[in-house]
Amino acid sequence: MFEAREYISWRWKAHGKAGVQAPFLFRLCDKVLSPKNRVDGASIEAIRRELLADHREIRVTDLGAGAKTESSDIRRISYIARTSAKSKKWAETLHRLVREFKPGTVIELGTSLGISGMYMAAAVPEGRLLTLEGCPAVAAAARENFAKAGFSNAEVIVGDFDDTLPRVLESIPQVEFAYIDGNHTEAGTLQCFYRLRDKAGKNTVLVFDDIHWSEGMKKAWQTIQQDETVTLTADLFHIGLVFFNPGLSKQHFNLTI
Repeated sequence: MFEAREYISWRWKAHGKAGVQAPFLFRLCDKVLSPKNRVDGASIEAIRRELLADHREIRVTDLGAGAKTESSDIRRISYIARTSAKSKKWAETLHRLVREFKPGTVIELGTSLGISGMYMAAAVPEGRLLTLEGCPAVAAAARENFAKAGFSNAEVIVGDFDDTLPRVLESIPQVEFAYIDGNHTEAGTLQCFYRLRDKAGKNTVLVFDDIHWSEGMKKAWQTIQQDETVTLTADLFHIGLVFFNPGLSKQHFNLTI
């Protein structure tokens, strides 16, 4: 119910590229976010279909807010693929964003079964994906999927974000592109933001998932928008984009794609 109410409020304020005044964001809408910019994800979607038909059970450790609809820690892979993997539309959006900004290293917080990670790894064939997952069993399944798809540029790192994210950040000079799809609590999301922000540069792009998932996630997103280091943000309802470039004026947009 919360997301449904949020969507009505968001949709009332949202507009497409025709209503965007900022040249940077207009180009982003037209050349990157628009579904007309096709992505070849056939091999990844074939793996998704296999996962949706995979009824093996694994023990899931939820370190964040957890699933809304499942209380048991024993879950089928098919259930995880159905409820946790990003849809084709949003996975392709992530691919186009990575392809546009060309980071040498992509950081993903929340691997799940690796669908979104595979789309992003495919966008940086000469770069690398460092994807962090809290649950060992889910991480093992993701590794299988990356190997099956042939993505040798993807590394799955297992552990609590409180431990693994600082180590990853110590290993790189600057955050270039990060996709945050884990924890799903206000405090956890903001902690990840602050750590990433402290290693951000003018070309850094952060993508936050499920920003209208709960009251806590909404509050976290609002705090991020108001942060003094953030210039432009774009709220696509399911994901939020954060930019730090001082050449962009301080603006916040609700966008439809």
